[in-house]
Amino acid sequence: ASAIAGGWRWFGQRVEAAPVVYAALEGEAGYKLRAQAWEATHAQALPDGLRLMLDPFKLTEAQDVEDLAAVVPDGAVVIVDTLNRAAPDMEENSSRDMGKVLEAAKRLQTLTGGLVVLVHHTGKDESKGLRGHSSLFAALDAVVTVSCDGDRREWKIGKSKDGADGVARTFRLQVETLGFDEHGDSLTSCVVVPTNELPKEPKGKRMGECEGAVLEFLAAYKVGIKKAAVVAHFRDRYAKGPIYRAMQALVTAQAVHEAAGMVCIATAAK
Repeated sequence: ASAIAGGWRWFGQRVEAAPVVYAALEGEAGYKLRAQAWEATHAQALPDGLRLMLDPFKLTEAQDVEDLAAVVPDGAVVIVDTLNRAAPDMEENSSRDMGKVLEAAKRLQTLTGGLVVLVHHTGKDESKGLRGHSSLFAALDAVVTVSCDGDRREWKIGKSKDGADGVARTFRLQVETLGFDEHGDSLTSCVVVPTNELPKEPKGKRMGECEGAVLEFLAAYKVGIKKAAVVAHFRDRYAKGPIYRAMQALVTAQAVHEAAGMVCIATAAK
């Protein structure tokens, strides 16, 4: 958020500056310390273009969407953290409920002329991707997944509608001591610091039946094919949800490439 608001390079990548509104709907109490930690690490104030919103907000309330859009600068990036807190009454596995939330996010994007970023969690089995109905992953223009293995952390582009997926970078959380509380205990928070580690190769894992079927189909097809066409091919054998999750798992494992809503086996894309 700070890199976008300041127009500063992020993990070596060029950034186009834009106003940022961060809707902190979860863990609100810690954001003041996070801001202080960032300023201590970078020896400068947070950019003026970054605004933190701690007020309650629901994507499921049409008036909340209209009210937020009315005060957000044109072309801003609105980060909603988290999707679950912004739609507490939503049944995540319901296509109808998920559709309403996605429509509300699209409405907010249209009104502001910017970008809406939804922070969401994976399920207990991270290999199955985003929690909830498969229409969420299918509707997103891009997905960045963050994983943790001990002190080692990594973000990875799991989906990019108009770009390359599979790009990954590693980072660590640097702890900053910011003072002491009334009991004499240290007040700390952490800051993301890029590292030069190589992204980990996906761990060896037995491929599921659905993933294997999709991979076999794409290998025979050779060229890129729309994801909807893959779903249609298997309609008499699998429901569309498992097919979309299989394609996502194969993209994450870098066995399949995805771009512009199409997929192809990795060897065919080289």
